[in-house]
Amino acid sequence: MSSIVKQISPWGLALAASLVAFGADAKVKKEGTWPSGEKPVSIKVDATRPEALRKLADAAGWSLVLPASVKDDAEKIDLQIKDEAPDAVLEAILESGDFVAKRSGKMVTIARAGTPDASADADEGEKPSGLPIKVDTRPLQDSGASGAAIDTSTRVEAERGDDRTVMGGNLRVEKGETVHDVAVFGGSVDVFGTVSGNLVVTGGSARVHEGAVVKGDATAVGGHLSLERGARVDGDVGVVGGWLERAEGAIVKGRVVDGASKGRVNVSVDDKGHVKSEVSADRPRERGFFGNVADKLGSALRNAALLFVFGVVVLALGGQRVENMRVEAARAPMKSLALGIVGVIGAAVTAALLCITVIGIPVAAIGALVGIIATYASIVAVLTTAGAAFLRHRTQNPYVHLAAACVVFFLVGLVPYVGSVFIAIVTLVGIGTLVSTRLGGHASKKPQV
Repeated sequence: MSSIVKQISPWGLALAASLVAFGADAKVKKEGTWPSGEKPVSIKVDATRPEALRKLADAAGWSLVLPASVKDDAEKIDLQIKDEAPDAVLEAILESGDFVAKRSGKMVTIARAGTPDASADADEGEKPSGLPIKVDTRPLQDSGASGAAIDTSTRVEAERGDDRTVMGGNLRVEKGETVHDVAVFGGSVDVFGTVSGNLVVTGGSARVHEGAVVKGDATAVGGHLSLERGARVDGDVGVVGGWLERAEGAIVKGRVVDGASKGRVNVSVDDKGHVKSEVSADRPRERGFFGNVADKLGSALRNAALLFVFGVVVLALGGQRVENMRVEAARAPMKSLALGIVGVIGAAVTAALLCITVIGIPVAAIGALVGIIATYASIVAVLTTAGAAFLRHRTQNPYVHLAAACVVFFLVGLVPYVGSVFIAIVTLVGIGTLVSTRLGGHASKKPQV
């Protein structure tokens, strides 16, 4: 068997280390404080002993110091470790020689026993005598076991990094790179390294790749958030008005709130300009069937009352413009429906073109507000026309026509599937009357009968 250690249990690892140590008369002396209960690591490497030590340090989250006597060691090590304690793996790597392993916090120094390097104190500030210690500053490669990315052996794991903001552009956080808060507005970001703060996407997309880490929250509002296999988010994940793509094997340690879940996702900016996000997965209140039906009926009647009040104002102040839209809706409803579809597409394209420039954004916002008000006014005209078709023989009062049509409009809207189609048709017919009459400014070419 070519592998020294392959998928063996902790007892098997200890036994193998003991047998080799007995035959070679070698041992590993550990100095300093070695905490128990460290997170197990998984390593697969076939390289020199220094490279195996680097892989172990990367997986365990250590900072590693290798003197020249160890750094230049050319002995080959073949490791295939799965879910073993880091200190036990260290002993297995160093079992074929006499070594001293010193630890101070997360700083681990490996030296050969009996050399001046081994007598060096691991405490910061005391300089060793004899041969100088050469610190290996090559980037540690991510093994994919812990998901932690470390730029160099001397970089502190909790390094904060700089904030990054993207507006309509692309950002790439490279492997081994650490940034703090990342905010994306209408752009995209690919994370291969570490985000020590929060990742927030608004109207854009973010992809957290395999081995990347987000230590805060990952939030998407009206955007796309993708977590690949092996990606890790230590905080909460929240998506509102967008969609979450989470591969099997993606790690999320906090709560997950997407469009189908009950909860809140809040995004804010503090006084220092740092982006903050808060995800709360509130448990929905349990209600019976009749309680849910009552809630829906109450909501429908409330919306009908609000639309009726708005419609009263429109009928009172609209004058001839509203009358023109009513005539057009009664004369050619199918034509108005087709023009409504064209009008929606044209409005969307116009808004997108305006948002390309900074000057066009406020123009698009004002246009959207005017369009919403005009759309509701056109719906009032269509509903009044529909109400008159059924109640004209009883009363000529347009306000009664509007009130009855508003109630029917929202009650039919409660019917699954059919209600959504009905509301969409009425809305598109209303928009079509706006287009055909140029916002109600021109009367129908055909006289009323």
